[in-house]
Amino acid sequence: MIEEKNDLNVDLKANDNLWIDITDPTDEDITNLENKFSLNQKALDRIRQKSKKPVVKETEHDSKFTILLDLKFNNLQHLESSPLYFFVGDKWLITIHSNKIDLVTKVKTIIADRKTILESSIDALYYSIVSYIVEDYEQLLTAIELKVFDIEKDAQYRPSKRVLTYLDTLSRQSYYPSTIFLGC
Repeated sequence: MIEEKNDLNVDLKANDNLWIDITDPTDEDITNLENKFSLNQKALDRIRQKSKKPVVKETEHDSKFTILLDLKFNNLQHLESSPLYFFVGDKWLITIHSNKIDLVTKVKTIIADRKTILESSIDALYYSIVSYIVEDYEQLLTAIELKVFDIEKDAQYRPSKRVLTYLDTLSRQSYYPSTIFLGC
């Protein structure tokens, strides 16, 4: 069952899995999470600093902290990245991100495709969201590769300063998601 609430008044001892999705949290929101879930202080500091460095770390109390990036290839000159933070506990998942990321719709799509996820452990939802993001990375890399191929073709037959500048920009843009996706 999916239930939307606007507060953190939940019973953590209940046997149900719990997913909390927070967009654009205030410092007070982060402090409330810290108190309610005993979250790792260094991880919370990374959220407060809006860190974009991808990471997967095990923290105390058998939980995990993850930072992934939601990437958007807006145009040839601009690759937009927004951090997506995950805390995963025994029966709870907390996601934190900007309102530019519509994670609720993605999760509803995941659940519609895999109804058994609601009866699985919370890790199943976590890994499904991570998988969804990695699929987006693959699509982004493919789109960049295809655009580079088209521009390379133009450069081969009609070289111009504009085409060569595009190639240079795209090669730099494709390097960034490759380092995230491949961990280079």
